[in-house]
Amino acid sequence: MGYAREELIGMPMLGLTRDFNRAAQRAALEELQETGKLVNRFGKVRCKDGKSKSIYYSARLVGNSNGDGAHYQAIFWDETEQHQVLQMLARRNQELDALNAIAQILSKPLEIETALAQVCQTIAPLLGMETANFFTLDPKKTRAHLIASHGMSQALITRLAVQELAANPTLGKIALGKSVTLEDPAKTPHLVNPILFAAGYRAGMGVPIKQRGHSVGALIVGTRAEMGYTQTDINFLENIANQIGVALENAELYRQMQARVEEIEKEKNTIQAILDSNLSGLYVTDRAGRFILFNRAAEEMTGWTFQAVQSRAWEEIFPVEDAAHSPLLRRAIEKGATARVFQDRALRTRAGARIPVAEAVAPLRDGRGNIYGAVGAFWDQSRELKAEETQEYIRQTMAHELGSALTKILPTIEILENSTLAPERRAEMWQSLKTGARALKEISDQFLEKERARRAPRPLKMERLALDALMRTVLNEFWTRAGAARFVLRAREPLPIVYADRFRVETILRNLIENAIKYSPPARPITVRVRAASEARVEIAVCDQGNGIPRAERAAVIKPFYRGEFARRRNTRGYGLGLAIVAQMIGEMGERLKIARAKPKGTIVQFTLRRLK
Repeated sequence: MGYAREELIGMPMLGLTRDFNRAAQRAALEELQETGKLVNRFGKVRCKDGKSKSIYYSARLVGNSNGDGAHYQAIFWDETEQHQVLQMLARRNQELDALNAIAQILSKPLEIETALAQVCQTIAPLLGMETANFFTLDPKKTRAHLIASHGMSQALITRLAVQELAANPTLGKIALGKSVTLEDPAKTPHLVNPILFAAGYRAGMGVPIKQRGHSVGALIVGTRAEMGYTQTDINFLENIANQIGVALENAELYRQMQARVEEIEKEKNTIQAILDSNLSGLYVTDRAGRFILFNRAAEEMTGWTFQAVQSRAWEEIFPVEDAAHSPLLRRAIEKGATARVFQDRALRTRAGARIPVAEAVAPLRDGRGNIYGAVGAFWDQSRELKAEETQEYIRQTMAHELGSALTKILPTIEILENSTLAPERRAEMWQSLKTGARALKEISDQFLEKERARRAPRPLKMERLALDALMRTVLNEFWTRAGAARFVLRAREPLPIVYADRFRVETILRNLIENAIKYSPPARPITVRVRAASEARVEIAVCDQGNGIPRAERAAVIKPFYRGEFARRRNTRGYGLGLAIVAQMIGEMGERLKIARAKPKGTIVQFTLRRLK
């Protein structure tokens, strides 16, 4: 302890103790007086040079001849080095626990900013510091940005948010990859940050955060108390900084990976959009034949959605029904060449319907020429096959109708060449000839009108129309032909003004009245009705008293070349084009056609037009 024996004799025991808890001291004395001994107790004593030593001691109470406690005897041994080792081990365990906690915090790349704030909160008390701050350096290393902090006021954080390295020697030195300690501002004034000094901070440490040997940031801790630091303290802080550097690099790699994933997803969406804009069914598979992409046209044709087919094999979605027709996809992948089939192929839809298709598949190769998948396309040939059937039907219809008309015309011409015919008989023959010629003209007109509409649709010209004048113009044509008594116009006078296309409205009325004449008994009247459907619409209807159109056929009769069962059975002259033309023209004006059954019998065909007030 450095004292001479003479100096120790008579010295109060309290003069030797240091940093001793007085309450604990009194408790120890009471225990010694009560039990007569103390064994292996820890304490600190003050040496003559002012330093402290850690000791373990044992003491006993020695009595006099009367048995009363007269004095104390004690032995003690120096445990300073051992105690320091134990303290160091405890500190190291504490540091290891802290490093493990920091490692856990930094293992979350999605929350790196929050994680850094938690790291600052963890290391400040561990090092006996009041604040811990994390700065990042810009690429040119001219500025440092404070992105995480603990222990500082918001006002101070705001002032330190962006630091110019030229004006901050501490950060400037750290940016060069060097660690910095500040223990006495008076000795190192060039390292003092005026903002922190004004806030009362007097000591601190700063270490660089590195990635691949280059400084990318700084970890700085500080306190208002003057404090000294050992190399161990610096090493500990550098260890934490190294972990932060690795975490930042991992976070950057993660961000790059996420960016690449987003880029790939964007490319995939772009490809999907291109595929969706195509009218053909398009798909992409991997080498195993599992769907990767499936466009909208393919979805509409097959009834399968991309979500339903994704990652499933071709055969699972489109099972092989004919062993002679193996999937074209397999052939393309196995042979490494494009495969095509344009007929005798069919796919089964999700609902079980069978659709004829043409198909082509090409293998996909990587940069080394290895096949990694396939891209394919298929086309629904139902329309083409239907068109072929329609063309055949048209040819047969034309042959039949033209043949029927000519069968009436040619014999009539031969009879008229006979000059011995009576005037009455000759007049009948001329009437028959006119009827046959009119039939030929009707065939020609309807086919030509349908073909003109298909090749070059007539421009829509919406204008104000006086229904009164328009209706009378159309009805006059039929009054001349069939007699005024045959037609009934039911409407409130005057008829309203409408907004419509004149040509289309006249054509619609002519076709509807022509149909009504064709399918009504000769003596039965035909009614044309005009009435308000609403404040904004006018309803026009043509009503006959024929056999009517069955409900099951009403949707079909507006399709080209469709003729109802009654018309076919009666062999009524017609080509299935009249109502198709009407429905198309009504739709072009933004309106709808409606077919209903008249009472007690007959058909009502009605449509609406926009009304102008």
